[in-house]
Amino acid sequence: MVYPNINAYTWSRYSFKWGYVMKSDLENWVKYIGSQTLPVFNSTIQRVIKLTTEETSTSKELADMIMQDASLTSRVIQVANSPFYNRSNIKSDSVRRMVLLIGFKRIAEICFTLSILDSVAEKNAQKIIFKIISQSFHAATHAHALAKLCHINDSDKIYIAALLKHIGEIAFWSLTGKSGNLISDLINCQSNEPEKVQEQILGTTFKKLSLGLAEQWNLSQLLKESLSVNFEHTLDLKCIKFGHEITEIKSNDYAKLEPIATFISSETKVSFKEVMNTIQANIIAQNNAYDSFLK
Repeated sequence: MVYPNINAYTWSRYSFKWGYVMKSDLENWVKYIGSQTLPVFNSTIQRVIKLTTEETSTSKELADMIMQDASLTSRVIQVANSPFYNRSNIKSDSVRRMVLLIGFKRIAEICFTLSILDSVAEKNAQKIIFKIISQSFHAATHAHALAKLCHINDSDKIYIAALLKHIGEIAFWSLTGKSGNLISDLINCQSNEPEKVQEQILGTTFKKLSLGLAEQWNLSQLLKESLSVNFEHTLDLKCIKFGHEITEIKSNDYAKLEPIATFISSETKVSFKEVMNTIQANIIAQNNAYDSFLK
């Protein structure tokens, strides 16, 4: 399919009807999306974020919150029992028991990821969103693993920040419905410069939209910093950056992993070989882990 050359003027002549006339600037997009009741930012997700950011939160509070939803309870148990999370291979059908077995933070991560996946299950843009969430999940697990190697205490916060790094794009597609398919085609037809095309078509970029929504929804400072222009100066932010870079590397193209492994090794007492082995093992393991979320 061939599309005409896109610019801000020609795009301004289009109007897609999903209850809002498109305005080409960041402020209007943030205002519009931020005012909607988004399934992608439902009450369960907000409660998980609250529990993981409050130092006084307990395992019992997390388990009780999960058990308020029977479907979520069964899926959390299923994922928690998967080989990726349950390395001890001790099976359990109790949320409280699983919190004790694999930890508060890991259960919170599972619950958070499942809630985001479930929130877009019925959307017209499901295929687009699942692709973004899949990449975000892989990036989050890589970022978490790198944070562990670097002995960063808040590795769970790094996981959630990496998972939400594309929250603007996920929110956008969850609202555009069928019209989003055309917008996606228009953006992808000039994919060599995606941010430039996004700016021309939408009046902003998905990255700027993510930052704007993170500000409006009062999400973590770590997430906001990861979306800023110069964000890679601290080790925790570098883990988020590297996590997303790893997802863009084609399988078995391990030579491109070497600069990342070299940096992590230089910042820690972990050998270059061990870092490479960890990343490679994680690439293999996380594919099975993501499958368990979709069952």
